[in-house]
Amino acid sequence: MSNQKKILTFCCENSAKLALNAIPEKELTGLEIVNLPCSGKIEIATILNSLVEDYVAVLVLACPPDSCQYIRGSQRARQRIEFVQQRLQEIGLPPERVKLEFVSRVDTAKIARIIKQLKQEINLTEG
Repeated sequence: MSNQKKILTFCCENSAKLALNAIPEKELTGLEIVNLPCSGKIEIATILNSLVEDYVAVLVLACPPDSCQYIRGSQRARQRIEFVQQRLQEIGLPPERVKLEFVSRVDTAKIARIIKQLKQEINLTEG
């Protein structure tokens, strides 16, 4: 595996994926993007394994709970992320390594800010 730090980013195909398409490639450096049919499909084991592997953080971009195409997908994602964050805290790791954000398909600027902030928090920014 490479020594380059990366953020594994899971995107809801109904919201975040569409907004991410409008972000310049340069701003997505350091991210590995995985599209999901729904953020509620994210598995706890996948998140934990990602942190054990080569990723410094996991970012889940979900649609807003009140506009989830699958009704409860965003709620499921929130419950799973909170569970992982609690486990990380219990074993002495920063729970901020796993982040959930609710975004719509037009939230390109918001996603860009989220990515920039997360990169800064984990010292992934250049310069």
